[in-house]
Amino acid sequence: MDANILHLRSPTAEDYIILSSWIRNRQEMAYWTGSQLPFPFNKNELRLLLTQSTEQSYILTNQQNNPLGFGQFRVNGPNSVLLCRIIVAPTFRGFGFGKSLCRLLITSAVQRTNASQLTLRVYRCNYRALAIYQSLRFTALEIESDPQILTMKRIIK
Repeated sequence: MDANILHLRSPTAEDYIILSSWIRNRQEMAYWTGSQLPFPFNKNELRLLLTQSTEQSYILTNQQNNPLGFGQFRVNGPNSVLLCRIIVAPTFRGFGFGKSLCRLLITSAVQRTNASQLTLRVYRCNYRALAIYQSLRFTALEIESDPQILTMKRIIK
């Protein structure tokens, strides 16, 4: 995979329809959004559900402009940004696109907000996501975590 051919763009209405097909069950929905969005959901309403808050949404695409992943971020405190709702299309999992998506989201979040700290929350049993976040220098904040969900942070230098 050549990371130079991947980029982020704003999602289109069609992207949200495609994104809705990536969530196949309640567990996948929980991994993706926690308990913030209902499951099942109407695929035509996903765009509205995801754009009702202050998050900035992005689609990861390749040279052919195919949607490979989705992610959001929002300011959650002074100089702090929360990365959230990160997902890779099922057929593209295991090829490094999750890490590329996170790297691009981090770059965009820092450039757009001038944040010096990034945070995220992840289910402890979501081992693939945990491995990605740890490889990107996120560390656990146990004091802000619970038995199921781990809060992680990364300081930007």
